[in-house]
Amino acid sequence: GDLRGRVGVDRVDDDGVDLLGDQVLDLAELVAGGGVLYSQAWAALRDFADAYGIPVVESQAGKGSMAWHHPLNLGAIGVTGSPTANAAAAECDVVFAVGTRLQDFTTGSHSLFSHAKLLSLNVQPFDAGKKRGQALVADARTGLAQLSAALGDWRADEAWSAANAPPRGSPASTS
Repeated sequence: GDLRGRVGVDRVDDDGVDLLGDQVLDLAELVAGGGVLYSQAWAALRDFADAYGIPVVESQAGKGSMAWHHPLNLGAIGVTGSPTANAAAAECDVVFAVGTRLQDFTTGSHSLFSHAKLLSLNVQPFDAGKKRGQALVADARTGLAQLSAALGDWRADEAWSAANAPPRGSPASTS
């Protein structure tokens, strides 16, 4: 069934929408968590990543949020994450966390991207505000749609997106 009716948050507040447009820098990475699956936001996530050229990494709870063979899917992040995903986290200047609780398993005890600005879209205010990030409180699918409208024609740096594409021959680089 559709779980969206159970989450109770229909939209990101206007301050959150404005903030994303102000904070997104060229070297962005999106961390997809279990909330993407709970809100059935996989298509919204894919469309968002495609529209803005943002590489996506998945928490263990978010596995399957984006097709494994999608060119922007860098795989799992964290303690058991892929070298590509963890290396991108170490280099990015902003992390956009969607539907993830940002547990130590995902963040490497906050060592993977502690240097980056953090924007966190989550239906739970407590989880959205973790790790000194900017909280954006809403359902993942609804929030991604609103934020997409606010970003307009912004795109991640193309060299960044290309440099973080999965290596040729890896499962994510084949269809």
